[in-house]
Amino acid sequence: MKGKNLLKEYVNSFNSQKNFLETVPIEAKEPVLPIIPQEKWSSVAGALTKKFDFRTIEQRNYFLTEILCFEAEREQYASYVIRENNIIVSVITKHINATTERDKEFARMCDQLYKCAIYI
Repeated sequence: MKGKNLLKEYVNSFNSQKNFLETVPIEAKEPVLPIIPQEKWSSVAGALTKKFDFRTIEQRNYFLTEILCFEAEREQYASYVIRENNIIVSVITKHINATTERDKEFARMCDQLYKCAIYI
């Protein structure tokens, strides 16, 4: 009989304690790192084209400034359409009216600069 009472006491004491999950506050939090959409470059009229979306004007301006500097260094120029927090980049080798490996390198640089810009 004594063992039965001991077991009852143990079960009752365990049930009277707060559950671990009740004592830990659980809250939804904003992710620390931004989510980077994995859109691909598309071919529009032979040019590599991609739209980049930014959360802030500062991010957009950083991206555009760095791309323009990169252009000047390589002497390879792209076309841009800027609308609020979006930039559409199109790159093509104009004298042959086709996409070359150099244009693909330019596109990769745009992707890298975009990843940097979203941390601003």
